[in-house]
Amino acid sequence: MEKLYAMLSKDKKPVSILVFHRDRIISVSLDKIALFYVEEQIIWMLLFDGTKYAVDKTMEGLEEICTDSFFRTNRQYLINRKAIAEAYKYFNRQLALKLTIEPPHKVTVSRYRVSEFLEWLTYR
Repeated sequence: MEKLYAMLSKDKKPVSILVFHRDRIISVSLDKIALFYVEEQIIWMLLFDGTKYAVDKTMEGLEEICTDSFFRTNRQYLINRKAIAEAYKYFNRQLALKLTIEPPHKVTVSRYRVSEFLEWLTYR
C-alpha cells in the first residue's frame, strides 16, 4: 500500500505556488496567475486581478511547475494561455501578444519559438 501511495504521489503536479509576502505565506492557485516575468533580475508573478508578487523561483523552475497551461514566450515571460487575447505579426518574424491584462512591457514570442507557440496555442 505504501509503495502505491509513493508511486501516485510522484506523479502529482503542483496546483499552486507559495509566495512569501511581507510576514505572510500566500498560496496562489495556478489558475489565478496570468504571467510571470523578469524585471531587474527579480521574477514577478502577475495575477489576473492585477496583484503582483515577487517569486523566489527561477523561470526554468516555474516552467517545470506550470507545464501545460503556460508557455515561455522568450527569456522574460512565461504566459498563461487564458491571458492571451490574440497574437499578431511583429518585427523580424516574431509574434506580439495582446493579453487580457496589461503587462509591464510588450510581450513577444521569439522568432525561434513561433511555430512551437502556435502548435501549443492550437492543441493545448
